[in-house]
Amino acid sequence: MKVKIGTLVTAEMLRKRGAGCHELSRFQAEWPKGAEVTLENLLRAAELDLDLLWWVLNCLPAPLRAALARQMAPLWAALACQVAPLQAALACQAEFCRQVAPFRAEFYRQVARLIWQLLKEGKCQ
Repeated sequence: MKVKIGTLVTAEMLRKRGAGCHELSRFQAEWPKGAEVTLENLLRAAELDLDLLWWVLNCLPAPLRAALARQMAPLWAALACQVAPLQAALACQAEFCRQVAPFRAEFYRQVARLIWQLLKEGKCQ
């Protein structure tokens, strides 16, 4: 799948690449006819808690994945620093997930912006 700005991503394309039923149903509910690759749609996918990292690994070309991996290192480190104290302090998994949700949401917003930036720079060629 050659992804570039404006590429139409459909539920069928995602299904063929192995997307799970839960992800597909949420994607299709939001974009029944598919979604173009735009910053707005990437941010909306992050807001819907769709797995952008799965999409990166399964749908984007190797050069973009490599560029993204290099630039995501600081994002992963920041997320780990924010989450570690909660993980240590909270015995209840549900409470941990609730408190981590805002950090995770911001992480995915940053990932969406980074994907967009790399697509704009042509890193997917």
